[in-house]
Amino acid sequence: YTDPKFSASDIERERGVIAEEILMYRDEPASHVQELLNQHFWPNHALGRPLTGTQESIARMGRAEFSDYRKSHYHTRSTVFTASGCVKHDEVVAQASRLLASLPSGRSPRMGRPPNHQLSPQVIAEKRDTQQTQVAIGLPATTNYDDRRYATHLLHILLGGNASSRLFQQLRERRGLCYSVNTHPNLFADTGMFNISVGLDGSNMEKSLRLILSEVTAIKSTPPKPAELKRAKEYAIGISRMSLERSSSQNMRVGMSVLVYGEIHDPETMHERLRAVTAEEISEVAREFLDFQKATVAVIGPNPQEKLIRDLISGG
Repeated sequence: YTDPKFSASDIERERGVIAEEILMYRDEPASHVQELLNQHFWPNHALGRPLTGTQESIARMGRAEFSDYRKSHYHTRSTVFTASGCVKHDEVVAQASRLLASLPSGRSPRMGRPPNHQLSPQVIAEKRDTQQTQVAIGLPATTNYDDRRYATHLLHILLGGNASSRLFQQLRERRGLCYSVNTHPNLFADTGMFNISVGLDGSNMEKSLRLILSEVTAIKSTPPKPAELKRAKEYAIGISRMSLERSSSQNMRVGMSVLVYGEIHDPETMHERLRAVTAEEISEVAREFLDFQKATVAVIGPNPQEKLIRDLISGG
């Protein structure tokens, strides 16, 4: 981190490794459909580009590019050092101060302009000879700085966050329409996405999408019952507390908290914020953000049924 060699042989070796990783993700429809979604949900923006880069971009990178990137990003203003486990604070501070003393000072990272979201639904289809059809739906969501993020997290758990969620129960358990279905909120400083993903047999596409639209409509109009909401809150808090038993998770929590918010957020305070979310607040978040007129849908499969998907979400 402080004194990289950036040798030509190391760069060439890693270039080959990353090239294989790009091909590997391309060969996995469940992974590639997410990259397709990001690309078109955030077009012409850094968030829409794959973390691995492209074959063309990694082919262009040389020692000069790495050195320039390190100079602009690896400095005191953008470095957070965290430690967790059987450590003593003063000792860690002393060691970090010594080991990182050579880091240059620099400017704090600056964000570019937030991406714009489209105002009408779009479908991106890729025909591929696969056993399953993979569908990923992206809907605009709140941000990491919006207090509605707590209601958004519970909305995710209620809709598709675990095996007790509405979508999992309706599509997989009761009707056997899909192999997998889940939701996931991706929240950033100035934008966000609520992701709904499903892997299914293409013949079940229409039934599955109609049920997804129906469940989203239902939670918009009717707030969750007290018992269901209580289970969602207990699940969210329980998963959080279990993760805190691992030093690696504690380390990640502290580092991300400092990077995102500039301070360490106490887990119990966040748990209290989750407990305080009301059923009506969850429905309000659903009405505000789960608008399929602004949806981006990526689909990969032998018969992507692009027109069917567009017709369904346009009326959803």
